[in-house]
Amino acid sequence: MNLFKKHVPATEDASAADGQKEIPENSAGEIVQEPGESYISFLNRRAAAGRDPDRLLSISAPPGRENDREFIEDRLANDISEKIKAVAHDSDMNPVNMQTLFDLPYKERLPVIEGILDPGTYILAGASKSGKSLLAYQLAFHVSTGTPMWGHEVKDPGTVLYLALEDDLHRVRARYTRMFGVNPSDKLEIATRSGDVEGELIKQLVQFRRRRSDLRLVIIDTLQKVRRSAGSYSGDYDTMSQLKAFADRYRICLILVHHTRKSTANDIFDMISGSTGIMGSADGAFLLHKEERNDLNAMLDFAGRDSAEKRFNLKRNLETLTWELVSEDDELWRKPPDETLEELAEVIKAFDGSWEGTATELRSVMETDKNPSALAKHILKNAERLLEEYKIRVTSNRNHDGRTLVFSMPVYTCDASDAYLNTPQKCV
Repeated sequence: MNLFKKHVPATEDASAADGQKEIPENSAGEIVQEPGESYISFLNRRAAAGRDPDRLLSISAPPGRENDREFIEDRLANDISEKIKAVAHDSDMNPVNMQTLFDLPYKERLPVIEGILDPGTYILAGASKSGKSLLAYQLAFHVSTGTPMWGHEVKDPGTVLYLALEDDLHRVRARYTRMFGVNPSDKLEIATRSGDVEGELIKQLVQFRRRRSDLRLVIIDTLQKVRRSAGSYSGDYDTMSQLKAFADRYRICLILVHHTRKSTANDIFDMISGSTGIMGSADGAFLLHKEERNDLNAMLDFAGRDSAEKRFNLKRNLETLTWELVSEDDELWRKPPDETLEELAEVIKAFDGSWEGTATELRSVMETDKNPSALAKHILKNAERLLEEYKIRVTSNRNHDGRTLVFSMPVYTCDASDAYLNTPQKCV
C-alpha cells in the first residue's frame, strides 16, 4: 500500500486521480503534462529537459501501461529503492586516484539551518518524555516555513515529511496548534503509518521525494518503529546504512528520533540506546538531557563528523511547549587558531578577496616556510573551515601550466564589519 500517495480532492478534475492530467505542486517553472499526452511521454519529455526528480534519462513502460501513472511511479520507486539498498550493501572496492578526486566537481551543500542542521543522517536522542519529539516538531516547523530558529537562519527551506509513528492525527493537530497556532504550513506533511526499513519504507520515501522534489527534511519518530532487528551491531548498522543511503542520494537531512539508556556513561553519547552501529553509521547526533526529570531547563549537545561539537542551553515554554534558547556554547569545542589559515586570510583580503596562482606562487606571497606541496594539501584539507570561519572559498584547477589554487570571498551583502569590502562593486 502506498501510504504517501497524493490525495486529490473531489473538487479537482477527476482525470487527475487516474493520471490523465498533471497537477503541478506549484506553477513556477513546472513542466506539466499536455492534453492528450501519455504519462510515459510526459515523463520522458521532463527527463530530456533534465527535470526528472531522480535525474533519470529515459523511462519505459510495458505496452498498454503508458498512461498508468500509479503503475509507472510504483515501478520507478521500486527500482530506485532497490538501487539505494544496493548502495548500502555495496562491497565492491572502486579506488579513486587522488588526482581524479581533486578534479571532480562537487556541488556545495547548503546547511538546512545554519549552525544547527546540515544535510545528512542524524540521531535525536533523549529520555522518554524528555521533550525530544517537541524539538523535532520545532525543527520541522522552521524548515517548512523558512522562519529562523533560535536566531539561526533557515538556509534551505522546503518540504518536510514527519513520520509521527507513535501519534495519531488528532494528537498531531492538537500539539501543532498549541506550539505554533492555527496557521498550518502547507510544506509540512505528516504520516502516522509507514513500512519499515526491511520492508517498504525506502520505497515509500522515494515515492514521496518524487512527488515533492523540494524535500529538505525527513523526521522518523521513532527509529524503533521502522526497524525489525534491534540490538545487534550488524542489524543496527544495516538499518542505518539504508536510511543514510537515501538521505545521501537526495542530499537531504534525515533525523531519527531515538531513546537513551537509563544507565549513565562517561561519554554522554554512549547513553544512546542500541549498539554502536547506530552512532557509528550516523553523520551526527543530538542528545537532549536534563539534570532533573521535571526540570524545565535542558541541554542539547551535538557531535558530528564534519561539524564542531556544540551545546544549546534550552528552556521549555510551558504555554506553547516549545524549546527556547537560553544560550549556546561552542567555545569549549572550538578548534585552536590555524596560523596558516590566518595568514592566508590576510593575504586574500589584501588582494581584495580574490587570488589565483600556483602553490609555489602562494608560498612566495605568504612568505611561509612550508613547501608548496604541503601548503596546498593543508589548505585543501581545511577548505570547509576556510569557508566557514574566513568566508574564503578555494578550488583547485588543472591547466597546461599545472595545478592552480583559486580563492574568492563570496559576498552577499555589504556589511561595515567586513573591512575588506571597500569598493561598491563588491556588493551584490
